[in-house]
Amino acid sequence: MPDEHLDLGDLEKIPFTQHARRALALARDESVKSGHNYIGQEHLLLAFDRDRECTASRILSNLQFDARRAVGALIGPGDSPATVERGLTPRARKALELALQDSRQRKDDDIGTEHILLGMAGLGDGVGFMLLQGRGIGVEQLEVELANVKRGD
Repeated sequence: MPDEHLDLGDLEKIPFTQHARRALALARDESVKSGHNYIGQEHLLLAFDRDRECTASRILSNLQFDARRAVGALIGPGDSPATVERGLTPRARKALELALQDSRQRKDDDIGTEHILLGMAGLGDGVGFMLLQGRGIGVEQLEVELANVKRGD
């Protein structure tokens, strides 16, 4: 388990979309339900799965990526009580930093779930990256599906 945590309250100043903010809240909820004392990339993937309207969920659905199955096969339950304060793992935090960079490069006003997903895939390590790569999903495939989602395909 990671020693360093970033409080989700520290993220209030970052311009996330409504769906991205919801994903962060759902990721915390997934961590609590799993009994983990951290919020990792796997919890973000599960959060995308819960919000079927977010762009990341639609991308993953188009790629037939089942986050629940993928995460469940790799990550077991923890034993942290619901009262434990949870922070982002360093890799989840780095994925958010990459998401910010990606949104700026695309000249988007806010960071959406698609940016977070692309940040995870571009990170090169971590549970989310590993789960995506294990299903043959890389940045290129995500970019193609993002374009499809934006076109309405």
